[in-house]
Amino acid sequence: MEVVKNYQPEVIKFQLPDDIEIPVKLGEFETEEEAREFMAKTFVATQIKDNATRYMDDFEKDTLRKEYQIQLEDVLPEMEAKAAEKRMILEQAKQEAKNAEEMVNMVNTQIKDLAKEVKAGVVTMSLDYKNTWRVPIDGKYYFVTLIAGELLVAKVTDIPDYEKNDVLNSGDNNKKALKKIKVA
Repeated sequence: MEVVKNYQPEVIKFQLPDDIEIPVKLGEFETEEEAREFMAKTFVATQIKDNATRYMDDFEKDTLRKEYQIQLEDVLPEMEAKAAEKRMILEQAKQEAKNAEEMVNMVNTQIKDLAKEVKAGVVTMSLDYKNTWRVPIDGKYYFVTLIAGELLVAKVTDIPDYEKNDVLNSGDNNKKALKKIKVA
């Protein structure tokens, strides 16, 4: 669920595997052009449009909690009252009672879905194509993106078997380039 259109937390932390083999931060840059130049000179990588999962910040979680709290405290009781009223006049309005029950179920489903989303605490973030690269290293693709002047590893996936032969040489070159990077 979208918390606030185009909202981006001040600090972004991507959901990555525990066994990541490269630094999650590859440097800080003043401009996008500097980051692109660094990627071009350092790695054999392709720019790619993709999405990565990041952790929600407190603002996002609070906003979603408020939304399902409103549903729970205001909307659900109202829908339940309508359902009870319609059941009392069932002979006259069977169809109305059925519609109200469906509304109750819909609100309950929305509440459960919102609660699950908050519990998971992650949201999918669209990565900017012109500032995102896919870097092959040791049988994995590392998706590196530029956000607020920092190159960050946003996602890691296994290289599909049918692509491994094509990217083997690139991965070796990228592994050598990583050893040269000194990041604080």
